[in-house]
Amino acid sequence: MVTEVHLTSQSAENWESSSVNADAIYFLMSPGWKKEMRSNRWHYATRWAHSLPVVLVQPVADMPIDNICSEIEPRIENCRILYVRAFHEHADSLFDGVAQAEQIRQDIKRKGYKRVLLWMYNPNYVVGWELVPAVGRIYHATENHFEYTNNSPDFEARLRACLRSADAVICCSEGVANSYSQHTRGKVLTLTNGCDYKFYASGKSDRELAVLGENYAKIVVYAGNLDDRLDYDMMFKAARKNPNFLFALYGRTNFTRPVNETAWSKLKQLSNVCHLGLVPPEKLPDIYAAGDVGLAPYMADPLLKRNTIPLKVFEMIAAKLPVVATNLDMLRPFQTKGLAVVDTTEDFVATVHTTASSTLSQQDQIELEKLGRGQDYDVKFEKARELVRRVAADREVSATLVERRYKIAGAGPDHDQRFDFPETFVYLDDFVQFENFLEIPRRENESEDEIERRISERVISTLMRGIYYYVWKNLPLNVKNFIKAHFAERLKKCVRL
Repeated sequence: MVTEVHLTSQSAENWESSSVNADAIYFLMSPGWKKEMRSNRWHYATRWAHSLPVVLVQPVADMPIDNICSEIEPRIENCRILYVRAFHEHADSLFDGVAQAEQIRQDIKRKGYKRVLLWMYNPNYVVGWELVPAVGRIYHATENHFEYTNNSPDFEARLRACLRSADAVICCSEGVANSYSQHTRGKVLTLTNGCDYKFYASGKSDRELAVLGENYAKIVVYAGNLDDRLDYDMMFKAARKNPNFLFALYGRTNFTRPVNETAWSKLKQLSNVCHLGLVPPEKLPDIYAAGDVGLAPYMADPLLKRNTIPLKVFEMIAAKLPVVATNLDMLRPFQTKGLAVVDTTEDFVATVHTTASSTLSQQDQIELEKLGRGQDYDVKFEKARELVRRVAADREVSATLVERRYKIAGAGPDHDQRFDFPETFVYLDDFVQFENFLEIPRRENESEDEIERRISERVISTLMRGIYYYVWKNLPLNVKNFIKAHFAERLKKCVRL
């Protein structure tokens, strides 16, 4: 079944041709696109959409493989959302991956795209990464997953597989780049998070916040996710020390640690602390314009310290709102009078007390504006596009990774006809080649049943290691029947047929 809302007034064909030799770009993303704040993904998607059709791939639990469903993303012209089957960490995960790949391939085929770029955020698309024909594979690393302790070994293996086969890896911090560069042969480019400078510089003082802050000496602003990464005890101390400051906090709460939820509840009880909930992104420039100082109050966590560079810091700076941030390595080089990076809770409390937009000199304001303009996503995107342009220029035709490894990318125009040969498969922990998979010489006096059992044992062993369904697809019928008869229970553990 195919469900889709078609582009109307400005279709992909009406957009200016891109300097990148491609005709569409597919973002392979985690779920939750419609509810997430304007993140790295938003900023790159909106910019790519000026020159290429952008397809935001979103996983949906148990979506049937024959259901190709997409809809227009109304906030971004020349952009669609494509829904595919979600990946699950279970015995059928291989089937999920194959289903994802097939749904993406069918969408490409229906649209008539010939030179697709894959832009990866989520390594759970590793099968699609391998099997969807593309002229370039870019891994956009916004998190250092190798330092997370809650990832499964299989997740890290999928991540390593994606990095090893990426043409380029774009990292949001030096910490991420140092970690990921050990796992890829592709080009590595560090592009830190930034801001939509013109958007945030255009704000007018938000009336609601201005009225709330009328009886306070200063308005202190935080806008973003209120989650386990923030130091609520530190904010509590700053708010209690400055009862004549209004602390206006915006965002959705999401806690996994009870201790942080307790600290958040304690902070909210202060009379000068106001939680104003989630607001539309369009309101943020006005909110920042009404503030006197902005906060980036992150926990003193080594993982955050090495790898985090919050978008909100540069968004506030673009709005000419001075910022007090905790000790994040990637912010240190940007310190000015309008961006204070502090080490301790005491320093944080003291700096919040002394910092305000009204205390900035003309020269300080010039430096702040220069910093904001330098972090504009337009500047960062041009560097990313140049990297992708070089990657795509090296490819004569779109091809799967399997085809590239076998050097048959020019075998013909119809990708669906190129799979009748033993494949190169990706094991979840390494690349393994099975170039002569079924070429098993017959032993002396060996019966048909015996040789079929040896072939079957190899097939089962391969499938159990997380290999693609093409192993099964290309087997002779008599071997398939033999496996079903003798290895049915083991087969169920590795692939749904």
